[in-house]
Amino acid sequence: MASSVFNVGKTMRGYSGKKYRVSPGAVHEMISRLDLWFETNMKEVCRVSKSHGRRTIMEDDVTEFFSMKKNGFTGNQE
Repeated sequence: MASSVFNVGKTMRGYSGKKYRVSPGAVHEMISRLDLWFETNMKEVCRVSKSHGRRTIMEDDVTEFFSMKKNGFTGNQE
């Protein structure tokens, strides 16, 4: 089972490389942006799941959501 804990600060430090430090304020800002992303996009993820006749969001639903061109994750927006 996947963990429901995601350490944002640790992840930011890991991807920023050894030349950069990450301030607590930057971590808090990233957390608020991630929270906003979920608030904005989870309804669409739920719609994908519902289109398959489910009330449980499955990994395929998340994959399908991220592959939609209109979401801007594939590089081309419709």
